[in-house]
Amino acid sequence: MSFSPWVTMMTTMLVERIPYRCKKELRNLIQRKHPFILTGAIDHWPAVSKWNLDYLCQHAGHKTVACELGPLFECTRVTDDGDIIAIKRARVPLSKIIRVIKNHTHQDIYASEWNIFEDCPDLLNDIDLTTPDLYNPVLAAKPKCYVGPANAFTPIHYDHAPNFTAQIFGRKQWTFYPPSQLKYLHLYPRFSQMGHFSRAHCLADLADYSKFPDLRRVTPQTVVINQGEVLYIPIRWAHHVTSLEPTISLHFFWKTWAMYLKQLAYQPAAHIIGGLAASDAKLNIRKLFTCRHK
Repeated sequence: MSFSPWVTMMTTMLVERIPYRCKKELRNLIQRKHPFILTGAIDHWPAVSKWNLDYLCQHAGHKTVACELGPLFECTRVTDDGDIIAIKRARVPLSKIIRVIKNHTHQDIYASEWNIFEDCPDLLNDIDLTTPDLYNPVLAAKPKCYVGPANAFTPIHYDHAPNFTAQIFGRKQWTFYPPSQLKYLHLYPRFSQMGHFSRAHCLADLADYSKFPDLRRVTPQTVVINQGEVLYIPIRWAHHVTSLEPTISLHFFWKTWAMYLKQLAYQPAAHIIGGLAASDAKLNIRKLFTCRHK
């Protein structure tokens, strides 16, 4: 991707790699509301050294997992106004997904939002939710697992709740855009179901300035998250993600206390529509689509 000279010369705060030391320092980093990568935080997790495609196949290959069988916006049909027409997701045995990934027979197959520890509680022995401070039982959603092939791509979007991504296996490239630049990303209407997604659905769109001219004005920050590292993604930091090789990731979303109190205020209406959950869905009376992520 190329950008105009004045954009590339602009200075931005880069996504830093920071050694994990203590929870107090981690809280201070989160308060900066800027993405960062933690190193050394999950080195002691057995999952970092044990988990790979074969390991998951051995321990969970018989489980049926929801997955997309194509690019996100081919699996999710959307109106021009950003409302969802239909979502097409297959339920496939994990062993079949892994076989396809290993044989490179389907670039776009992607297992997403898998409640891995509900299906395989024994795998909880391979992680430690107390270090770093990834998991608060009051504020956090259930950890979600994502398994995908090399070159899997998640389009530009931002999240409505903060999260940590623990890269358990493989590497991913993340490209970030700060909240101040959301206005240049050609997002769907803000209060639509896909209002947190860009109309630029693929890498080719990101270079199509005739169709998306405001993309010339952004200053993206690209980082690679390696196996055993943890990435912090704040609210409203837009990003797109490309897997550099087959990957396994765990995502930990949580509500801030302000979001939690807002949810409590909505609780009567929430019961009517089926409840609200901690996730990257908007904490709003209207239930929004939670995307395949990263």
